[in-house]
Amino acid sequence: MKHSKLIAGFLLVAASFSACKKDNDVAEIEAPTITGLEIGPNNNKTAHPGGDLHMEAALFAAANMESVTLEINPKSGTGWKLNTVYTEGFAGLKNAEFHKHVDVPADAALGSYDLKLKVKDQNGKETTVTATLELTIGDHAAGDDH
Repeated sequence: MKHSKLIAGFLLVAASFSACKKDNDVAEIEAPTITGLEIGPNNNKTAHPGGDLHMEAALFAAANMESVTLEINPKSGTGWKLNTVYTEGFAGLKNAEFHKHVDVPADAALGSYDLKLKVKDQNGKETTVTATLELTIGDHAAGDDH
């Protein structure tokens, strides 16, 4: 009986140490990374109403991705707003390429927009990169083939 209590006490102490170690391992996993962000043709950070916005970036999450969120909001006043959460093709992966062509509404207001690309991992850590996007009148007549 005495040995049973001693063994139970030892197991309890060992379990508490291993639980603490596991918590520390989660805390040591780095937040996701976003590299090589390209916005617009030739990374010119522009788009045109009625066209599409080309976006590309390399994503990495040591704790596997849960989601990728793209937000676009006017810097001031009113205008085009977008908030899209992507999980298909990203959730559960460590590495992924974000390559999207987002339709810009034909009636989107010209001007400066804040663009945010956010990666969230399965541990709840997030990384966000921000950039400025300019919606301008397209010069398709001048041969702007993007």
